[in-house]
Parts: sequence; structure tokens; C-alpha cells
Amino acid sequence: MALRDAFKKLRMSTDELDREKRLERLAAVGCTPIDEAVDRQVVELFGQVQSVRIVPRAGAPAIDVTIDDGHGLALAMFFGRRSIPGVHAGTALKVKGRCSMRSGRLTLINPEYELVD
Repeated sequence: MALRDAFKKLRMSTDELDREKRLERLAAVGCTPIDEAVDRQVVELFGQVQSVRIVPRAGAPAIDVTIDDGHGLALAMFFGRRSIPGVHAGTALKVKGRCSMRSGRLTLINPEYELVD
């Protein structure tokens, strides 16, 4: 069996290997998968930061952080900030807050966050 698994991994693309690694880490951390999050409920999500964008809203600074856990994408919006030390593409991040659906995407507004090794 181990040999079969090794050959299977050799045939997988880099994207598939990355997704599998994110799914394993999600299970180890014990957070809710993004595709299972319930609208208007407090959730704890874990994933890899895909992008960080500075998006001014109503004249105030704001940062949009897109998180991918292998099950889907979520958007964490941080208002009143121009930067978040340690948060950049590729960072493992855990966020906790009330989620809502905005434009068909799971969104958390000013969630608590934790950098994960």
C-alpha cells in the first residue's frame, strides 16, 4: 500500500499536493472547513493566505485577505489597517469571527486572527 501511495503522489500535480497538505493541516488544527461554514454563525477557519490586498473603503484603509483551506475560499476583511505584520501570501492563518455571504463568498469582518507555524 505504501508503494502505491508513493506512486500516486508522484503522479499528482503541485496544486493537488498543496491542496492535500492544506486538508491534512485543517484536520490537525480542528477548524471548520470553509464549505461547511454556516451563514451568520461564529466560525473558526484555518487556511493558507492566497492574497492580501489593500482596498480603501469610504476613505478609510482596509485589507482583504483571501484564505484557502482546500475546501474553498474565504475573505477576511480588516478595516482601519494598512498592514498586518506577518500576513502575506503563503502564510498559514487561523481566523475566528461571525461569517456572512457577500457576493457569493464567505466573508468575515475584522476577525480574530492567529499566525500558525
